[in-house]
This record gives sequence, C-alpha cells and structure tokens, in this order.
Amino acid sequence: MANVPHRKKPKENGLERRKAKVVMFGGGLIGRQLLPLYKKVFNLVAIADNDPSKNGSFLAGVPIISPTDISSMEYDYVMISSTSLAVIRRQLLELDIPNERIKDYDDQTIRIRERFPWDALVLLGAIGTAVVALLLFAAIKIVEFV
Repeated sequence: MANVPHRKKPKENGLERRKAKVVMFGGGLIGRQLLPLYKKVFNLVAIADNDPSKNGSFLAGVPIISPTDISSMEYDYVMISSTSLAVIRRQLLELDIPNERIKDYDDQTIRIRERFPWDALVLLGAIGTAVVALLLFAAIKIVEFV
C-alpha cells in the first residue's frame, strides 16, 4: 500500500481560511451561553464588559477587558452578546469602533453554522411566564376564598 501524504485544509483563493478575530461584548447570561459556540467558530480574543469588577479576570480562559480597551486589540469584529443591543452599539460608536465591525449575536452577515436556539428560549420563557401567571391567579383565588 502506497504512502499517501497528509493533506492540509482546503485553501480559498490560495489562502488558508482563518477564523475571524472577535471581541465579544457582554459577559452576562447571553454571553456565557454563546461563549462555547463563539470559541468554536471564531478566534475569540477578548470579552468586553461594562462591569469594572470583571475587568482583568477570565471567562473560560478568555480575558475580560474594559470596552475602552477594545481599540487597542487586534480584531475583525465586535460581537454584541447582550439584550442591550442599541445601547452597546451606541457606546461602541462613541468609542470610535467602525459600524461595519459591530455585529449583533443574531447578525446574518457572519455565517455561523450552529446557532443558539433562541426559538426554544422564547418558548420556555413564554411557558414560564404562563406558569407564573397561573400560580399567581391560583394564589389570589385561594386568598379570596379564605
């Protein structure tokens, strides 16, 4: 049996495809849920967060920085991983981050093969809200009965 040389990853236009360098903005609930996916799909260089107590620490091995430190980083995109999209986008623009480099976690301009199941999260939230409302209604009826 002949020796077959090991093949490298396919190249695109003569260049090896590289992962985009990303600064994730937001180390809260959404950021922590997206972190494993982002680490797999992107070259995650840092996590920016407005909470000064987080700055200088690490989340899953990724350094947490102040948003003011983003401009000193080498990155392709800043991915907003928070529900405060408009507020953070405005903050990033005030920090002179170019608008074309700011992406939302659900932005279709960056193709992510696996996506966070937002539909399932919304459904669970709706079910949870319905259960809480039902329990409150039952508690009110019990109090009225007593």
